[in-house]
Amino acid sequence: SEQPSRHLTVHAPPSPSALHSSGGGIRGSALLDRSSSVTTASHATTHETLLLQAQAQVRDLLPYKERALQLQSDVRVAHDRVQQQEAQIAALEALARRERARADAQALEASAAMERESQELRDELTRERRRGEAWRDERDRLQRTVEELESAHSDRVARLQASVSELETSVDRHHRRDAQAAALREDLVNTERRLVQTAEDAENYRRRASKLEQELTQCMSQKASALERLGH
Repeated sequence: SEQPSRHLTVHAPPSPSALHSSGGGIRGSALLDRSSSVTTASHATTHETLLLQAQAQVRDLLPYKERALQLQSDVRVAHDRVQQQEAQIAALEALARRERARADAQALEASAAMERESQELRDELTRERRRGEAWRDERDRLQRTVEELESAHSDRVARLQASVSELETSVDRHHRRDAQAAALREDLVNTERRLVQTAEDAENYRRRASKLEQELTQCMSQKASALERLGH
């Protein structure tokens, strides 16, 4: 992730003359005042005074040195962060280039596939159009054939209709005959039933006549016996 870089401002340490003129070094200023007021000091005293003044100025410059070191460390950290961000940006740019290249390749492939599909659809449409034209030609041919057949067989159709009428009339006659035959069959069945009943009645009559005949014979025999007994 990107981090905002800090703006580092390095302030140069003030010069000894600036410190003296601005009063920044308290001890340095006092020493300068004292050294200026002493006019009769020896060269050793003057050297010691200058040494003390230099030491005081060095002590006054220590905070600036520490600040400069801290700023240098911050600069190194910021520089490292900038390098990391630049590396991330370079990696992202390389990834974006690869993605663009892959997207371009996919787009080309998709375009080629769409072109192939479009060509296949156009070819299929051409074949369908040709099949439609062939179907219309076949339909027209069949229509003409049907018209020719209707024209050629109109007389035959009329004859067939006449034959159908005759057959219908004949069927009606057959139906009437079938009805008459059914009535005759029913009469025949009834007659057969009556004949069976008559035969049964005749058999009963024969049995009764035989019985009566036996009874008559028995009576005559009994009468003959009685007459014989009366004659003696």
